[in-house]
Amino acid sequence: MGAKVIIILAALLLVAGGVYFYLDTEVLTPEQELLRAAENMANLDSFTMETELQAEGEDAGEELSLLLSAVTDIDRREEGSYRSVINGEVFAEGVTVDFGGEVTYVGDNLYGRVDVFPTVLLPGIPDEIRDLVGVDILLMENVSQDLEEEMETFDEDLAEAFEEEGLDPMTMQEIAEHMEDIATKALEDEVIKVSETEDDEVRGVPATKYTIEIDYEKLPDFMIEIAEDYEDTFPGIDVEEVREEMERAKEEMEEMEEMETEFYVWADGEHILRVQFLFEMEEEDVSLEFNTFFGNFNEEFEITAPEEYMELEEVSEMMMGLFSPFGPTPMPDIQGQEDMEWPEGFEGMEDFEEELQF
Repeated sequence: MGAKVIIILAALLLVAGGVYFYLDTEVLTPEQELLRAAENMANLDSFTMETELQAEGEDAGEELSLLLSAVTDIDRREEGSYRSVINGEVFAEGVTVDFGGEVTYVGDNLYGRVDVFPTVLLPGIPDEIRDLVGVDILLMENVSQDLEEEMETFDEDLAEAFEEEGLDPMTMQEIAEHMEDIATKALEDEVIKVSETEDDEVRGVPATKYTIEIDYEKLPDFMIEIAEDYEDTFPGIDVEEVREEMERAKEEMEEMEEMETEFYVWADGEHILRVQFLFEMEEEDVSLEFNTFFGNFNEEFEITAPEEYMELEEVSEMMMGLFSPFGPTPMPDIQGQEDMEWPEGFEGMEDFEEELQF
């Protein structure tokens, strides 16, 4: 399984990181129109991502299934914003559990809302929690500041990883350039290639549909060659380990026939209109389908902050009060309790709450 997983990840990496470079290079040119369309995508301000995940299987003779969908509008103009609508359904032991909600990032704040609460759980849920369905909640403020701090930590960890192996540190931009070189080589070696084109349309607009394929038989040797070329460039590359995994992958190549990966690009000669990635796998009693679409490129989205909302702290305090061993009573105001006399062994509210396992 390990080798097969690596093959899948490598394929995803080449598709996700390499298709754009394919569209922006003349190494393989199925159509000059597609190349021009890719160049016009360089300044991408907004787009929509639709993701669908469906899994089915059996456990001890019981049917199990999962259906998850998410539609996300992303606007990168000015401060940036996005809105993601998520819905799901789980079926197990003859019971269906459905759920849904929305997450919105705007004005550097993150909001969340539950729109569909699992009906099977409602009988045992207090009214106060039921009333939260459809209510916007402010989950986090000043998100970008926290992200900047995390990115600084990431950059430090990245530099340390290079230094530990005696390699010259690289910036993310330099790493991206190397990835472009790898993707270009994949195109030159025809590990990734356009297999066919056909006339189609997207939302009524005439377009050409390009089918892009991955040659799984060439992929193991390609990964070995990349490991050899970049052993002294990237940290953590063990050529012998990669070679062993890829040799196992070759032996498991027959199992790859049970998996299907498809990648399509639609373009009208001036712009890319849509991109789709489809992954399907069947193994023993489990089937999995993962489908992702990208579209609505550079379109205007109306993403606004909710006018009314609750703060996460309010919700947390209400939940703590509802499930307190002393009954559904509101939590007291912690402020002004510095001089309060606590039971022996407790120094303050935090110790008291921890003992009660809130």
